[in-house]
Amino acid sequence: MVISAAAPLAGVAGAMPLAFLLGNGTGIPLTFILLTLVMLAFAAGYVAMSRHVTNAGAFYA
Repeated sequence: MVISAAAPLAGVAGAMPLAFLLGNGTGIPLTFILLTLVMLAFAAGYVAMSRHVTNAGAFYA
């Protein structure tokens, strides 16, 4: 759920400006690979943290 919710925003807001900065689309594949690794690290931390939360309201606190 975390990856599917964050993927469109990360792809558009994170990858495309960097792709334009790196020039002519040559940096797009590498940028998407980098963002995938960052999102996987976030998802692993989120899953590890969710084991210690007793109710769903604590994520919003």
